Amino acid sequence: MRSISALSVSAGVLVAIFASFNQPTQADGPADNQDARVRPIPPLGMELEPAVKAEFVKMTEELDRAIQASAAAQMTREQPEKTDWLNDVRVLTRAIKLTLEGQQFYKEQELDQARKLLELARQRLVELDSVAAQSKGYVPSWAKTSGRIIAGHRSRLDDTIQPFGILVPVNAVSDPKTPRRLDIWLHGRDENVSEVAFLFRRWTQDSPYLPEDTFVLQPWGRYSNAFRFAGEVDVFEALAEVQRRYAIDPERISIRGFSMGGAGCWHLAVHHPDRFFAANPGAGFCETERFLTGFQSETLTPTPSQRRLWNLYDCPNVVRNLTNLSTVAYSGGMDRQKEAADIMTDAATKAGFTIPYVIHPESAHAIHADAKTKIESMMSDYAKRGRAKFPQSVSWSTYSLKYPGAYWVRLTGLDQHWHQANIDASFTEKYEGLQIKTQNVRGFELALPAGSFDLSGSANRPKTIAVNIDGLEVGVVAPGADGSLSASFERAEARWRLVTASTMARTQSLQKRPGLQGPIDDAFLDRFLIVRPSASSANSANSALDAWVEREVQHAIDHWRLQFRGDARVKRDIEVSESDLQESNVICFGTPQSNRLIARVINQMPIRWTTHEIVLGSQQWDASKVLPLMIYPNPAAPHRYIVLNSGFTYREYDYLNNARQTPKLPDWAMIDATSPPSTRAAGRIVSEGFFDEMWMP
Repeated sequence: MRSISALSVSAGVLVAIFASFNQPTQADGPADNQDARVRPIPPLGMELEPAVKAEFVKMTEELDRAIQASAAAQMTREQPEKTDWLNDVRVLTRAIKLTLEGQQFYKEQELDQARKLLELARQRLVELDSVAAQSKGYVPSWAKTSGRIIAGHRSRLDDTIQPFGILVPVNAVSDPKTPRRLDIWLHGRDENVSEVAFLFRRWTQDSPYLPEDTFVLQPWGRYSNAFRFAGEVDVFEALAEVQRRYAIDPERISIRGFSMGGAGCWHLAVHHPDRFFAANPGAGFCETERFLTGFQSETLTPTPSQRRLWNLYDCPNVVRNLTNLSTVAYSGGMDRQKEAADIMTDAATKAGFTIPYVIHPESAHAIHADAKTKIESMMSDYAKRGRAKFPQSVSWSTYSLKYPGAYWVRLTGLDQHWHQANIDASFTEKYEGLQIKTQNVRGFELALPAGSFDLSGSANRPKTIAVNIDGLEVGVVAPGADGSLSASFERAEARWRLVTASTMARTQSLQKRPGLQGPIDDAFLDRFLIVRPSASSANSANSALDAWVEREVQHAIDHWRLQFRGDARVKRDIEVSESDLQESNVICFGTPQSNRLIARVINQMPIRWTTHEIVLGSQQWDASKVLPLMIYPNPAAPHRYIVLNSGFTYREYDYLNNARQTPKLPDWAMIDATSPPSTRAAGRIVSEGFFDEMWMP
């Protein structure tokens, strides 16, 4: 019989979630295409003996009390920076607690691994509490040691401590101030990997590539999401923490990965090419439809909105974004996942450039040693060249302002989201002119940092640059005395114009812009707060609304923990402060009658919601049965989102394959709260849609 340890408020709910599943763990494939028979992800592991479970509970509780005492002492000594190092202790105890709670010990040896991690936590805590640690500027021993180091960073999303591993080269200890190359290595899918197993592997195992005198960062990515959603945030948060601790050369950071990590590599490379000097994806997948219908043998029935939303992460249509990023793809010739690199290299060829492609004909789903040698030689050459900081030409494609641009070009407005937008910008040979072509673009800005023009002397710096957009002369811009350039353009009445700061201030309005463009899932990619209702809805005679709200708010909390390994911040509506609204996206569950925050802002949103009806645009619904799921700029804090009645939008069926993990709802949807939930949706969706570029239905 399977059971689960109750170590948190949510644990009892997690038991109920798992109780309905009784299938053994298996690889993703056609057997996982039955939405009525969905196995649990993460799967249940061994049921521990009560004495063993009690042992771990006791040890983690003792250590947590000691950590709290240490943090309090350091604050008393006015050494708040020392509490950051305590995250490297907290991450270890949290790993054991999460693994216990989710019943995620899968092998006997993992129990011993957990004990070793707890012993490491004790050793680190003893050092941080030592007399030596009280000295100014103290750095703990493990942060000054070469080799494999495991550590933790605090995430801005939910304040949890997330794990990562870092390989520190020997020379970085003897010569810590010299900036060095760093490779980010993204791990593959393994459903049976808990925080304990991940940390122990990072402590004891190397990545496939070990370039000389190079840091290798292995982020957790918040479990199994192909480094999308919160997994994407985790990669860059872990990188920022490593850059805080060590001298990293910002011009020599690469992104690499294999299998699920290869999929993550394609995604991060095409959407953030200016962050890296090179990309090295292997296997994995690069888009949704062909992978799921081919590899997964799934019959797809997406809604029109879902099909559009595939473009948030699909890579082939935006392959042009790799034009200035050195990229080398790898596949085994006999690997079923070879298709991803085939698709991307073919797409690049059609776009007019070449992605080098290493194929080992005799390999299946593995990196052959001969291929490693060839790839590493190429990556070494790319590292010598470094990151492209100021390419003369930039080509950018996107379907959403979530990914607005790279290098010195950034889109600020689209004609229509979820249709491809393109911009091509090129300086003339002497940098005296700038040619720009656009498609589905309403606004963009150019931003070149100091020193971009004429690093050698003022004689070669152009005094003015003539700007031509879509075949028409728009005006001239002038580089600053420091070699920088900043300019914004917008299209009004079919004509482009240069936008000054005063013009921009006059024309600012509520509109979709980078970081405030939807869909619903976007609210969970920054700091967020779940807001529970403190009252019942006015339709409490029909208890379906309140029952639905209670079930789904708990689902959002529990599944954030299950799938993104976090602790959602939760308050009741009467507890929310003004600072909460300014600092967080608020995820409000309930109705205007049950949730005071919804009542406060609903009249400033493009929806009319009374006790009897809900009206959006030309449509209306029965408010006693239907609830809105929606994202919108929060009227109480317009730079933040408010979300109504939704957690992240993919559900249990989608956990089974990373390519399914795409947004399942657009900007708004209406749900029949009287209908039962499924492994794909929280109930029957009766209508859904996107807001336009002005956030109107």
